[in-house]
Amino acid sequence: MMISWNVRGLDKHVRSMEVGAHLTMNKVSCVALLETRVKINNKEKSRKHLGLDWHFIDNYAHHLNGRIWLGWDHRLWHIKEIGASDQYLHCEVSNSRDDFSHFLTVIYAQNQLTNRRKLWADLQTIGISISKPWIIIGDFNNVLRSDDRIEGSEVHEFEYRDLEYLMESLGLFEHDTKGPHFTWSNKHADGLIYSRIDRALCNRQWFTKYQDSVIEILQPHISDHSPLKLSLETTTVSLHRRRFQFLNVVIENPEYMEQLKNSWQQEIVERPMFRLWKKLIRLQPVMKALNKAVTEEVRKIQECRDKLDQAQKMLQSDVRNPEYCRMVKHWTEELLKQTELEEKILKQKAKIDWIQLGDGNNAYFFANLKAKNK
Repeated sequence: MMISWNVRGLDKHVRSMEVGAHLTMNKVSCVALLETRVKINNKEKSRKHLGLDWHFIDNYAHHLNGRIWLGWDHRLWHIKEIGASDQYLHCEVSNSRDDFSHFLTVIYAQNQLTNRRKLWADLQTIGISISKPWIIIGDFNNVLRSDDRIEGSEVHEFEYRDLEYLMESLGLFEHDTKGPHFTWSNKHADGLIYSRIDRALCNRQWFTKYQDSVIEILQPHISDHSPLKLSLETTTVSLHRRRFQFLNVVIENPEYMEQLKNSWQQEIVERPMFRLWKKLIRLQPVMKALNKAVTEEVRKIQECRDKLDQAQKMLQSDVRNPEYCRMVKHWTEELLKQTELEEKILKQKAKIDWIQLGDGNNAYFFANLKAKNK
C-alpha cells in the first residue's frame, strides 16, 4: 500500500510524529511526502520523528528543500531511482517476491504554469520509452476539468490544455478514486475554495495488469491536502467464480474500440477455433478494466458519503458554510496542540528523549484501528 501526501512542512517534529502515526494507522508500506520544507541538514532528524525504519530517496540535488521524499519498507519493496528534477522523482518499483513490478513517478508540480510546462515536457520524454505499467501520482497543482474547482477564480481551458495534451499523447488516463472529489481546500472560513489537484495517471498497461488497484482519497488530517492511498485488492480464486458480464455501455467509451483492436490484432499461430478462444481469453481483462471504470463511476457518489468521517461529513454537505470550516480548522489545530502537550508530559515522566524511539502515541492509533476493524 502506498500513500501520496502533500504535508506542507515537517520542520516541526510534532507534525512529523503525527504524520508518522497516521501512516502507521493506515498500514502504509510506501509513502511519497511532498512539500516537506525540511532543509537537507535536518532531513535525518525529521525522518526519525516519523518513527519508520525505512529507506528514503529525495530530490535535494535539484531543490534546496527537497520537495519530494519517497520512503518505503525495505523488507517489502525494492525501489531503484532512475531520474529526478525539482518537480518529479522517477523510479522502478518491485516487491520482494518479484511478482509486482512497475514504473512510479511522484510529482510535486510548481504553482506557475510556465514551470509546470517544463514538468509536462519531462514526463513526455520519460513516457516515450515506457512499455511496462506506469503510474504518475502526486500534487499536479493543476485542474483537469471545469468542475475541479469551486469558488475562487473560474476554470479556463488554458489551465488544463497542456496536461490534457500530455495525457492524450502518452495514452494516460486518470485513475478512478473513492471518497470525496476535491483534494485541497484553503480552509478559510471566508473565501473558502475547494479544488482537485492531487491525482494519479496511469497508462494502459497499468489498467490491464492491475485491474484491482484502488485509489482512495482520505481525509486531510493535519494538512490542507487529502492523501491518496493506492492499494491492490487481492482476490481469491473460487470454484464458483462469478461469470464475467460485459456491460453494453462500455462501447460508449472512446477508448473501447482502440483497446479492443490492440488486444485482438496480436497474432496467435494456432488452429482457427483455438486461436479464437485464446483471443477471447486475452480480451477479457481488457473488458473487465473498462467494466470496472463504469461500475466505479456508478458507486462513487455513495462511496464518497461512506468514506467521510463525522466531522467532515458536515463540511461536505455544505461546502460554503464558514462554521463547518471553522470546526475542521479548529480540530486540526487542537490535535497538533494536544500532541505537543502530550510530548512534554511524556518527556517529563520518562526522563528520556522518547521521540527517538518513534512512539508518536502509536498505541492510541493502533487501538482505534483495531476497534474500527472489529
